[in-house]
Amino acid sequence: MGTYQCNRFLNGCRVGRWYNLFVSTAKENCLRALVLGAGGQLGAELVSELRRRGHEAFGFGRHEINITSAPAVEAVLNRYAPNWVINAAGYNQVDI
Repeated sequence: MGTYQCNRFLNGCRVGRWYNLFVSTAKENCLRALVLGAGGQLGAELVSELRRRGHEAFGFGRHEINITSAPAVEAVLNRYAPNWVINAAGYNQVDI
């Protein structure tokens, strides 16, 4: 699988630092983010907030993509070419 890096800058700081994720809403500084686990609470909120701030956000839940399949993930990465990939997917099996 290829390596995806973002070399864009927001307000003089590299986008690769988490605290710059929501710094700017200007269209020229628009992030292109792919959010895995968008069917859950955290992922859904991330997609919503990114879009609210003017960024492109593509959300995928477990029914849209199997994140344990490298070819499936690579196909999505190649299709959407995101600057950021946020993995908000989780597994929860509560012992009863």
